[in-house]
Amino acid sequence: MAFCGQCGFENPEGAKFCGNCGATLIQLTTENTPVKTAPPTTPIETPPTTPVEAPPTMTV
Repeated sequence: MAFCGQCGFENPEGAKFCGNCGATLIQLTTENTPVKTAPPTTPIETPPTTPVEAPPTMTV
């Protein structure tokens, strides 16, 4: 199935125009679809956390 990029209508495979809005459909295949790869990332080191003590409670 081919989805229209204009209106989202689900068109039959091989359709050149959207059956709902008439927009030209672009047929994507694995041959002409560019593959974007993310650049390698370095992990961010987080400092160790220290426990925080609760403030003392006051009694009257």
